[in-house]
Amino acid sequence: MNSKDVKLNPFSPEVIASPWEFFEQLRERAPVYALPNNAYYLVSRYQDVKAIALDTETYSSNLVSVMMSTNADNASGKPPEMLNLSGGEGQKAQATDVLAIADPPQHTRQRRVANRAFTMRRVANMEQRIAALCNELLSDI
Repeated sequence: MNSKDVKLNPFSPEVIASPWEFFEQLRERAPVYALPNNAYYLVSRYQDVKAIALDTETYSSNLVSVMMSTNADNASGKPPEMLNLSGGEGQKAQATDVLAIADPPQHTRQRRVANRAFTMRRVANMEQRIAALCNELLSDI
């Protein structure tokens, strides 16, 4: 079965509110799911996601360029629902390139800075403060 045979809407309010059943169906029925415009794909199985994440020559992690386009620059036919996620029709949301969604070489530079900030020694020194903060926040629950 290919993704053209499966009709799933990742942008429905029900899926956005509670996506777990959607992703379970996706993994079972269409692990590589082409959105109706065929410009974007949802990949739902761990091994596939891992292979894609490690292949930075073929695939991109840069969601900012994907999510921040609007109708004015929507040459790829982005589904209208994605416009709502990025600020709405004719609007530009603030783009923020962060480590988790950056491609090399930007990712490499950001990771180098983050690695210096989160050495084992520094993280160990934060442990007591983090535990106290967690206990304080959880005590109200």
